[in-house]
Amino acid sequence: MKRKALLAVTGCTVKTFEAYSARGHLPFEIRDRNWSDYTLSNAVELRLMALAAKSMDNESAGYLARRAIDALYPITPFTYAGEKMFVALIRYDWPTAPEGWDCKQVVAGRWCDLFEKASEFVSDLAEDAKLRSVEAYQVTDLAVEIWEEARDLGLPEGDAWPAAVDEDLTGYPDWFKKHEMARRAAVFGHGEQDE
Repeated sequence: MKRKALLAVTGCTVKTFEAYSARGHLPFEIRDRNWSDYTLSNAVELRLMALAAKSMDNESAGYLARRAIDALYPITPFTYAGEKMFVALIRYDWPTAPEGWDCKQVVAGRWCDLFEKASEFVSDLAEDAKLRSVEAYQVTDLAVEIWEEARDLGLPEGDAWPAAVDEDLTGYPDWFKKHEMARRAAVFGHGEQDE
């Protein structure tokens, strides 16, 4: 989609977009000078950044949004997972961290997974690393809103829900596999499939 469409589906103003871009805070790269190469995932990243920037600095909000899609992988914000998906910026204290270490990371998953993932990440760093904060944002409804905006504006990206789950569920979390197998059984009328 073009930049004008990206801004329309995200509610971001030209001024805000250009300010993010000028300061290097955009959660994605501008790939061409015609601004015509944006995806629905870019729209989710931009909307997430704008939302997070209300409670943290733009650099941290951009970092969260830039890492959100990768943190969710192989699930995407558009995947019907049966549960709401969240991304979170965690901050931690690490007295013996290498110089220049920023002491933040992005984790993602269901609400019930976030604290465990954050704690596990920090405890794997070093014995003296301590979790300081977890700031989470729900991305499932945000993705639905983005897609509905694209559909309502008549954009090609709004033609079909973009959530495809691989036939092979290798790499997906166990809770997701269980849900997806049940969904497939209900939709396609057959039970067990190879994972």
